[in-house]
Formats: sequence, C-alpha cells, structure tokens
Amino acid sequence: MNEDFLYFLWKFQKIELPNLLTTNGLSIQVIHPGYLNLHSGPDFFNAHLVISGQEWAGNVEMHLKSSDWFLHGHQSDPAFENVILHVVWEHDKEIYHKDGSLIPVLELKEKTPKSILQNYLRLQDQKSRWIYCENEFPSVPDFILDNWLQKLFIERLEEKSKMVYCELDRTNGNWEGVLFRILAKAFGTKVNAESFLSIARSLDFKLIQKISHSELQLIAVLLGRAGLLAKVDNNAKLVSEFNFLSHKFKLDNFPIIDPKYFRLRPNNFPHLRLMQFAKLYANNSNLFQKLIQTHELNQILYFLKSTGLTRSFSEHLIVNAIIPVKFCYAKEFENGADDIILSWMEELSVEKNNISNNFLNLKNIGENALNSQSFLQLYNNYCTDKKCLNCDIGHYLFFF
Repeated sequence: MNEDFLYFLWKFQKIELPNLLTTNGLSIQVIHPGYLNLHSGPDFFNAHLVISGQEWAGNVEMHLKSSDWFLHGHQSDPAFENVILHVVWEHDKEIYHKDGSLIPVLELKEKTPKSILQNYLRLQDQKSRWIYCENEFPSVPDFILDNWLQKLFIERLEEKSKMVYCELDRTNGNWEGVLFRILAKAFGTKVNAESFLSIARSLDFKLIQKISHSELQLIAVLLGRAGLLAKVDNNAKLVSEFNFLSHKFKLDNFPIIDPKYFRLRPNNFPHLRLMQFAKLYANNSNLFQKLIQTHELNQILYFLKSTGLTRSFSEHLIVNAIIPVKFCYAKEFENGADDIILSWMEELSVEKNNISNNFLNLKNIGENALNSQSFLQLYNNYCTDKKCLNCDIGHYLFFF
C-alpha cells in the first residue's frame, strides 16, 4: 500500500460515496475532489466539499496513517493551514490546526470497494513477473490499448522535444542547425549518440553550409573533429583538408566525446557513419525542406534510400531525428502535425528490441514503430516504477 493508491481513489472518486462520513460522524459531500499537486504542499488543491452542511473550498492532504502528518512535519508548515480534509487509509490520531480546530478526517479503509483493493494488491504482488499485469495484459480491449499507446507515443515525443528546444537555444533559433545536430546524434545510434552530438556541437552550422558543396571537406571536418582520420585508407587528402579548414576557420579545441568501436558491427563503425552523414549533407543543399517540410513519408524514404542508406537505418533516422524536429517545428509555425506523424509511425516498421518483443508476445498488436516507441515509454516510465495507478491499462484492470 502506498499514498499513490489513495491519490487514485480520491482523484477518480472510487470510494463508496453514499453516506460518506468523517471519523467523528460529520457528513461529507464531494462537489470536486480538487487537483493533484505534483509539487510541495498539500496533495490536492482547490477541492470543493460540503462538510456537515457547510461549504468549504481548500486543500486536501492524504496519508496512509493520520499520524504521518507529524512524521512529515506538516504541523510546522504554513502551507498546510488551509487543509479542509485529511484523507487517510487508517485513522490513528487526531490532528488540529494551530487555532485548535480539529481537521476532519475521512478514513478510506472501509470505504474502498473490495474489488478495486484486491485488483491493486494482486498487481502489486507479482514479483516474479516481467511486468505486474503480464497475465492480465492480453485481456485488455484493443480500443483501450490503442488509445493508451497513442498517448504514450505523444508523451515520448514531448520528452524528445526537450532536446530539440535545448539545441534551438544553443543555436540561437537556427532550425537547420538543430536538424544537423539531432541527425548527427541519430547517426551515432545508441552507442555513439552523445559522441556524434558533441562533434556536431563543436561545429558552427555556418561552416557546414560554407563547405556543403564538397563531400571531401565535410568528411575531413567531421572525421578530423572525431579524431578518426587515421581510420580511413589513403587519408592524406583528408588530413590536408582538415588542417587547412582548421586554420582557415580557426576551429578551437572543443571537447569531444571519443567515439566507440567496442561491440559494433562494421556497418555501424563511427567513421563510416560520419562519412554517410557528410554525404547526406554534401548532396543536398535544401535538406531541411526535404526532410522536415515534406508531408509524404514515401518521399522521405525514397530520398534517404537514394543517398545510399538502408531502409532500416532510414527509418531509424525518421523516428529518432526527423519526426521530433518536425513535431517541434510544426508546433511553432504550422497547425500541428500530430495526425501526420501518427500515420507515419503506423507505416514504419516495428523496432526490434527485448521490450517490444515481450509486449508483442503477450498480445497480438500491430507491429509498427508507433507501438514499439510506446512500449519503450510504457515499460521505462510506468512498468519499472510500478506506476500502474497512472496507467490506462492499470485503470482498466482495477475497475473491471
């Protein structure tokens, strides 16, 4: 049992409401339970209650035991002076305001439907399972699961947007420069993402634009910055170009995270991925327009394929770089792109990893990139932290 369960019961009013009474026999009518507070202070703000015929507007605090009020130090915190109701699982001590008035207490232990309590305890007790609802997951209706997975994908996209806006600040609002950095990170894949991002950050995008006509110069700058010129055979020209460009543009010693080769397949070797990245920019002067302002997924896939990238790696770039930048750009300058992005994700292939594979083994769900991204968000942000009470799947399993 934890306080999150009490928040859930109170927020959704999943308690036996008829003849609701305080521990000292006062009637309670809940007009509005208030709004869950995710920061310091009482747990619910701006509740609207009628207690013993008297209307009250104020805050609601929740604890497993009434005595936790003192354990948490609320007796000396002015923020708790406006608490109009103390909701607890078990009442074990009377609590008073500083003026000596008794704070009304609602005890939930006997007011919680047994079915909800049993479902909650059952899910929270599955220690040997991969996820707590592993046995129940296949029974969740498709329409509930589909809606929740879409919400999870948008939630994951919003999290990825934080990095886009961070780079937008770093580049003084240069969207093309942002795309360059986010693409660089995606080209690094999981192992070298931060390394490639550090390389991209070390280069002013104006320099990239000035030398974008030359694949040789782009490769020289990227590999030179990464310290990987020695990885290329017959590299004398590249070394000469890098030395020339470093002197001409006064490239400073920007700290770079060294690229890794350990346990990488040859096609993911960092010097090869950086060369592909250079080729992408060298052959396309209007890359931002082609990738971000285009609304047809097939056009982007065809374009990336024409640059020599495989279908699977092109989809990786679309999911992890192009869509996050497009999502943010559309929010700034267009009317949003949620529907377009969702349709793209449903067309793209499922990303194979242990998490998506395990979910797909539990239930026959559409195998696409939208669901695999949503599975990552679900597992990492909800399942591993036992946040069943914040999950639509958990809500369904508690109620039905």
